[in-house]
Amino acid sequence: MDRLLVITPHCSGQVPQDVLAQMLGDARDDLEARERLLRRVWLQGDPYTDVMFDVPGAVAVHATVSRFVVDVNRARDDAGPNGVVKATDFDAAPLYPPGREPDPTEVEERLRRYWDTFHATVERLIAERGFDLILVGHSMSGTGPALGPDSGARRPAVTLMTGGDEAGEPVPGRRPSVEPALARELRRLAEEAFAPLLEAARGTVDPVVALNRPWSVDELSYRHGPPHGVPAFGLEVNRDLYLDESTGRALPGRVPALRAALSAFAAAALEAVRR
Repeated sequence: MDRLLVITPHCSGQVPQDVLAQMLGDARDDLEARERLLRRVWLQGDPYTDVMFDVPGAVAVHATVSRFVVDVNRARDDAGPNGVVKATDFDAAPLYPPGREPDPTEVEERLRRYWDTFHATVERLIAERGFDLILVGHSMSGTGPALGPDSGARRPAVTLMTGGDEAGEPVPGRRPSVEPALARELRRLAEEAFAPLLEAARGTVDPVVALNRPWSVDELSYRHGPPHGVPAFGLEVNRDLYLDESTGRALPGRVPALRAALSAFAAAALEAVRR
């Protein structure tokens, strides 16, 4: 498994004090407000993905700061509302008081500290170690949020993002990060690995492993996979499989079960790539 690189870009809830103070504004000394904000950004990240994607033997890179500090799964120059340095959360609620948003100099400093170093680490590992497969691990809310492409819609249990259409085939203007036949094989392997969990959660989650729905492109996969000739894809786990989002508490036994399923899937995926 040392030929597998696993990346979790949104696992962290860490917000450095300088950024946190900017987000809190006049409430920077209010410790209760601080805890509420930290809880909010952690729950809108990908809680526990570093645990779930802890694949034995794989090489791992985990983000060290929240996606609301810098989103390492966005292009460096993505200045959109859901871009690399975000102005709102996924409910479209502002992250900063009026007039306290980071200016271009502050944005560039964040990018240098966090985005550049993260991607430099990934590039160094690829150059030094060589990999047969790159897996980028995410989680997604059970229902599309205000800023999602599927606002209000119920989401599948698991989504594989390979850059193609829902059959894994290429779309106009973009080559997939995983070839279509392999993408479909990966979906089949995921269906096998997750089957017991999906059956157990059938009452709360649509028990489907989808290809490229609701998203099709994983930025990290494209940035680091195709340029090196390495198949790379993102995998989204529906948080309703393991988390009570109203409280932020993990459902009993679900995180270890997901780690086991993801580890089995990763091993099978690596074998499929090598065939």
